Amino acid sequence: MRKLYKQLGWYVTIVPLVLTVLQLVSCREKDEEGDTGGPAAIPPALARIHGVISDSSGVPLSDATLRVYYPLTQGGALSEPLFPSAAIFYTEQVLTTQCDNSIPLSDGILVKIFWDANGNGADAADLQPPICPNAPSCEGDGPGYVNINELPINGERLAGLDPGTFYAEDVFNTTMDEFVPNLFYGRIYCADGDVLWTSRVIDLPGGPSEQRMVFDECNHDCNGAPEIPQWSLGQAYPNPATTSATILYSLREAASTLLTFGLSGSGRADTLVDGTQAAGSRTLDVSFSGRANGLYRYALRAGDYSNSGTVIYNIADRNAMHAQPALATSDNNGAYTFDCAAGELLSLRDTQNGPTGVATLTQVRVTATRTGFQDTDTTIAIASSQDIELNLRLRP
Repeated sequence: MRKLYKQLGWYVTIVPLVLTVLQLVSCREKDEEGDTGGPAAIPPALARIHGVISDSSGVPLSDATLRVYYPLTQGGALSEPLFPSAAIFYTEQVLTTQCDNSIPLSDGILVKIFWDANGNGADAADLQPPICPNAPSCEGDGPGYVNINELPINGERLAGLDPGTFYAEDVFNTTMDEFVPNLFYGRIYCADGDVLWTSRVIDLPGGPSEQRMVFDECNHDCNGAPEIPQWSLGQAYPNPATTSATILYSLREAASTLLTFGLSGSGRADTLVDGTQAAGSRTLDVSFSGRANGLYRYALRAGDYSNSGTVIYNIADRNAMHAQPALATSDNNGAYTFDCAAGELLSLRDTQNGPTGVATLTQVRVTATRTGFQDTDTTIAIASSQDIELNLRLRP
């Protein structure tokens, strides 16, 4: 049903520096010591790119515009891994409301993730791993946390899945270091609080991976089907997006709802929804017309519930990129600076919301244009909180 990426789990991704014949590039990472604008000043999950645009003789050029494109490293690992375990959980097994009947569990019923801390298998002493303070990103949080500890059944909604199954729309990350032991499993509860289904324990590897959950323990005395949770915010799709993206969310009860959407690192966000909405599930299409390539963050606040997600807009066609707003424009001295997303792990989706794997933002192609000059671009390696100097020359 899906391709499993055998190369997942590597911690080091070697990314070549590619130069075009129309440019001379000087690219170096600044030392943090003595540089007040260095890596320590750059927010996590962003890289700061700056430099000077000049002509072939070295004269600085003003009014040159810069844009980006992300060559996605599918199945790769972060060059500066913040999350040693980054797993997408799924099951192909149809989970039912009781052990011996054929009624699939409804979408939205939660699979709760537990940590087998003592390494002796699932038991009553096991607890769910703690959620990090800055969930779901966990940027800047110390070890011993995860970004999520539950995920919903979604087989009715996702293309290619059966009712009563799931493919996680969020990546399960452990922060800073692996748990000892790095053993996890899933549980589904009855309406009366008893356990209905329990999966086998999974020994998570370091780095990104896809992990199939097998539920071979079922409670025949379960009283009542599990209840659907109150709130949810799904992964936007398709991801990457080329024209628009669809955001899925649901409210358990009527609530004052705020949904925002903005380019990561820009400090700005558009308000998509602001007002009281009734209970129920919704889809919202967001157009990328007039927006620049990049990673976009969307955030939902409804009642006491809050969550966020990311989707990348990534157009490679040069003419289409030229029609986008510029991320930066060189000043009278030819200087420019902008922040771009870096080190993010993405859950990829097709146009029908079917899962297609994972990818990481470890590279970016920077394109510079100016009237009367040939375009030039280069692809460079990027990492979270990195400061990069990139000087480009344009030829007439």
